[in-house]
Amino acid sequence: MVLTPNPYRPGAGTTPAYLAGRDAILHDAQAVLENIRVGFPVRSVIYYGLRGVGKTVLLNRIGEMAEDMDVPAEYMEIAERAHSFQADLVLRVYKLMSKLEVSEKLGAYKENDMTELFLALGRFAQRKERGVVFLMDAIQSLNDRDFEMLMEALHRVSQKGYPLAVFATGSSEILRLAGDIKPYAERLFQFVSI
Repeated sequence: MVLTPNPYRPGAGTTPAYLAGRDAILHDAQAVLENIRVGFPVRSVIYYGLRGVGKTVLLNRIGEMAEDMDVPAEYMEIAERAHSFQADLVLRVYKLMSKLEVSEKLGAYKENDMTELFLALGRFAQRKERGVVFLMDAIQSLNDRDFEMLMEALHRVSQKGYPLAVFATGSSEILRLAGDIKPYAERLFQFVSI
């Protein structure tokens, strides 16, 4: 009897030996990353579905693809309680600026103004003819105000044509949550069922 290794790896977000059935999704993600890599604006993407279907694994793989393509990316896991999304986001913006080799300080920008932070980062990325990506896991855990501010920031970045995008994961309720907060959410994000 020949034993073959089982590709399943138990655990939250643990990458299996083989990522089955995700070729089309990864191909589409690669196209988004390619556009970002050369400094073109793109629509952000939210992968949604039930727990345990591989959303986090997919997000991690997209992060690896971004790294392979030399696209600056920062991963954030959204905490459900007692955590400042905005403070974490400011840290990620600074890290992305460092990856873009931008030495300018954000002192001129209000660090609590997400739209201004995203516009500043988008401008820097555009000047460098590159793009940047945020990888946000469990986006449904954002409180309504932070989610609204994120959508407002992405909307303004989109209007300016800056090469900044978010790849996010969320539970199945994210469609309703996003639509309740901003009716134009379906134009900001491509929602992909996993």
